[in-house]
Amino acid sequence: MKFMKFVTLGLFLLIVVGLVWLPASAQETLTYGDTVEGEITDAAFRFEYQFEGSADDIIVIHMKDGVDFGDLDSPELLLLDAGGNLIADTTEAFTYGETTLITQLSAAGAYTIVATRTDGQAGDSVGPFVLTLFQPEVIDTGAKLRSEFSSEDDPKYYSISIDAAFNLNYSKLRGDLSPQISLHALDPDAPGITEELATVSGQLNHIVLGTFEDQAPYIVIVEQALFDFHFTEVTAEFNLFVTSQ
Repeated sequence: MKFMKFVTLGLFLLIVVGLVWLPASAQETLTYGDTVEGEITDAAFRFEYQFEGSADDIIVIHMKDGVDFGDLDSPELLLLDAGGNLIADTTEAFTYGETTLITQLSAAGAYTIVATRTDGQAGDSVGPFVLTLFQPEVIDTGAKLRSEFSSEDDPKYYSISIDAAFNLNYSKLRGDLSPQISLHALDPDAPGITEELATVSGQLNHIVLGTFEDQAPYIVIVEQALFDFHFTEVTAEFNLFVTSQ
């Protein structure tokens, strides 16, 4: 009888210890504005995150290497609908240490983000990552959007939805940084990736990027120019504004 008690107690302790040390599920629930961290390894190369979206939501999912000059050089993002169908991805995008999925949701419901690497199980890209889910700030027609960008920041994203042709205006107010400004359209042939329409960078205080048709929505990206290096943090304060034609 004592032996059976010891066996029962031992099994109970094993169950408790097992529950304590059971690894957390790779799937978490996110809301807009959340940032999570993980690590891609050869044993764990696929992480899933679920969120609730509404019809016509414009979303940005940004995944980057968790350390500077790390070995996660080929991150990849997939977006699945509630039925598990692939609706957007970055498999055709050029990536080096980071990747961004931008799309507009067609319906309300649950969506799943898959954070992985190129070639999945057969891939060789490993390392910690940081993933952020958010909605870009809206630039309203006729209103100036004032913002600031730092050389230490991730790219900033803004959206434009307008039913008429428009101009996109950029004005630098102050600062030593000259960010790159680009305008993109969602690419219907490659959901998740945007088509670049115009890009400007350099020592510019004011520029009109051009006149564009009412192909809403558009995405504006403010980021550090590719070969613009700084050894200390520098910033730029600027206005973005849209004028209809």
